[in-house]
Amino acid sequence: MTKYQKNIAPSIAKRQFNYKKFEGQLAENFSVDDKCSFILRWCQAMLRIWGSKLAPLVKNEAANSSEDKVKIGSFRQCRRHIKPLFELLAKHDINVEILDELYFIANYCMLGDFQRAYEKYLELAIGNAPWPMGVTMVGIHERSGRTRIFTSQVAHILNDETQRKYLQSIKRLFSVAQTEAGDKSVNVA
Repeated sequence: MTKYQKNIAPSIAKRQFNYKKFEGQLAENFSVDDKCSFILRWCQAMLRIWGSKLAPLVKNEAANSSEDKVKIGSFRQCRRHIKPLFELLAKHDINVEILDELYFIANYCMLGDFQRAYEKYLELAIGNAPWPMGVTMVGIHERSGRTRIFTSQVAHILNDETQRKYLQSIKRLFSVAQTEAGDKSVNVA
């Protein structure tokens, strides 16, 4: 945890905190290299924690129940699906908007604010775009609200299958962080 995060943590606990200002400072004060390495280290740490919890199950895999086999399968799938993200982070070749959102998610998880991390995950996964309801093109005129749909509001998870898979893995790691912290007050996992 950086000295910046240590100074912010007490403010979050009091809930008298300006999230927009915090996110602005996080986005501006750290380079792409710093963000990539932080996300990479956080993901690897969560995978290590999750793997250590499943280690006894993996050793005795033949004697495991079907529930244990599902847990082991989920872990292996997460590890497999997050590899493309690790490669992008190692090369520092990831979309800046996705990078910032992942950085916010990892920081909020580190600070123990899982509700805000979940909001950031949803913002990344489904976006903030106004979703058209019903038929959008009736006749020759375009719907007036269509102009308010910007590319920055469109969900990134829908772009391709690889992104969908590694963002799903991020959600699983987020759930591991929440259970590891023992946060039962807000169960968003």
